[in-house]
Amino acid sequence: MPAWGKYESPSCYHRLEHHCADVAACFEALLREPVLRSRFAQAAGEELSAVAEARMAVIAFLHDCGKLNAGFQLEVRERHALPPDPLPKMGHIGESFQRVRQTAICQALGFPEIASNWGEGVDALLRAATTAVPSNEAGPPAIWRPFAGYEPLASAQLPRRVPARVESGDRLR
Repeated sequence: MPAWGKYESPSCYHRLEHHCADVAACFEALLREPVLRSRFAQAAGEELSAVAEARMAVIAFLHDCGKLNAGFQLEVRERHALPPDPLPKMGHIGESFQRVRQTAICQALGFPEIASNWGEGVDALLRAATTAVPSNEAGPPAIWRPFAGYEPLASAQLPRRVPARVESGDRLR
């Protein structure tokens, strides 16, 4: 099974990348609302450019990257279907903070490119979007390794690159 974002049953789930795309599309729709757009512009200290809008949508897309961890993805499987020594069930908020220690996952999601090309404010926005509260109890590193047929890195590589409409020379303030 590919990484899931919303799950009801083995035959009824929403793939993680599709859920993230839905969230990004909703965010773009919210930016068309005059009051919200005005508040975002006020927070940014300037009117929002098309580049800034696209970048914020990418950050919204990445909001659930913590769900890539194997402890979260395998929580829907019956324990008897897992190896005898399964990973603990994990959440996805604190685990995304643990993700920053997982270089390969970060690279697959494009974080180094985003951090180096989008300007100073992007780090705070990424942390705000992907972690509610930084936690020292973010789960064991094993949750980011392949387990029971699920591979977090392979799932992270699906949304491989930042959309082309976001120019790398433009900065996000």
